[in-house]
Order: sequence, then C-alpha cells, then structure tokens
Amino acid sequence: MSFIVPKKPQILYAPMLSSFGGGSARGFNPGGDPAPQTVYIARVTSVADGQDSFPSSTSFMGQTWSHSGGNADGGTINLSGSGQYKLHSISMGKRVSTTGNVPTIQMRVYSGSVASNSLLVSSQSITYPAQTDASSPYQCQELVFPTPVTLNRGTTYAVAYGMNTPGLAVNSGAINGGGDGIRTSYSLSGGGGTLTFGDMTFADSDPFDTSNGTGFTGSTNSGSGQLPVFGFIL
Repeated sequence: MSFIVPKKPQILYAPMLSSFGGGSARGFNPGGDPAPQTVYIARVTSVADGQDSFPSSTSFMGQTWSHSGGNADGGTINLSGSGQYKLHSISMGKRVSTTGNVPTIQMRVYSGSVASNSLLVSSQSITYPAQTDASSPYQCQELVFPTPVTLNRGTTYAVAYGMNTPGLAVNSGAINGGGDGIRTSYSLSGGGGTLTFGDMTFADSDPFDTSNGTGFTGSTNSGSGQLPVFGFIL
C-alpha cells in the first residue's frame, strides 16, 4: 500500500515596501541605499532653504541683463566642517526673449578665491538651456555640472560660469539686490555646517579673465550678481 504525503502549503512572502512619505524625492538604489539627494541653497532671503527641488518659479529676480560673452559671473563658497561634499549645480537668470544665441557655457571651480589655471579644480561645459520666460524676467534656471564636483569642507572655492563672444545677445533675469535680502552666509540645519559666500578675482584665460560686472557681496551692486541658487549633494 502506498501513501500520498500532502505537500506543505507554500508561503509567499511579499517584498517589504519602504517609503519616506510626504512625496520625498529620496529614492532607493538597487542596493538599498538612499539615492543622493540634492539640497538647494539660495543667496536670497525670499527663498526657503534646504529645498529638495530647484526653485525655478520663485519670484526673486527683478531686473534684466545681457551677457555679451568674453567674461564671467561668479563668486566664492566655503562650507564649514570636515569631510567632503559635492557641487551639483549653479544657476543663472532665464532669458526673456525667444531670440538670441544658444552658446556653450563653461562652468569652472577653482581652489581659493582667484580664477587661475594653476588653481583649477574642475572645468566642464554645457549647452545653454535656452529656457525662456517671455512674460517675466523673475525666474532663474539651473545649470547642472555633467559630473558633480567633489569639494572639501572648510576650503574656499571660486565658482563661475562664462561664455565666449558673442554670448547670449539677449536679456536675461538677474537678482534685484535692492528689493531682496542677500545672504553672505547660511547655517544648514542639523549641524550641517555654515555656507559662506564671497567675491572672487577673475584672472584665468578668456572668458574667466573679466567679470561680467556683478558679484556676491560687493557694495556697488548689493551682492546682486548671478548664481543665485546652488545645488549640493551633502
């Protein structure tokens, strides 16, 4: 006589789902570690800090300018503490006309406060995003480094973008220093350090040999220069 031994029921395990709630932009890599999160810090007081998305529609740019090329905009940053962090992006004003050039933008980072070839940390280029807001100049756009730049905390870096002649040949938005508070420093939450902004010296090859006429903290322009928003991976 033979007996049929009933099989044990197979238990199916559903994968455990994890969520951060609140629509967090932090996702998961296949290995289970959180994906790097970009944190955006603005130099203007009207923008909330520590955002996880670029504040592209915030009205903090109140005048227009034209970048004719052959020069650069920039300033210095210094994030206190020890260890490393990454510079993900910088920013500039959106152009206010559908006409104009679509040039190559050179984005450079130098160790110290002087744009000098001997101090060059990173040199990368992108095509101008050509984002246009024909109705209002009060917007800015993100310029993302193709490869995030690894920096050391406690070290001052000069960060700038430039364009060769003829540049944009069209007006673009700029910060209205007189109508918005300008930060020279910002303390990150949770003991993340203090980010300090400063002015830089332009002394590298063209277009990084000449300032476009704006700075971060200079008294003549109330710190109303470009690069109003920085994106960091901390």
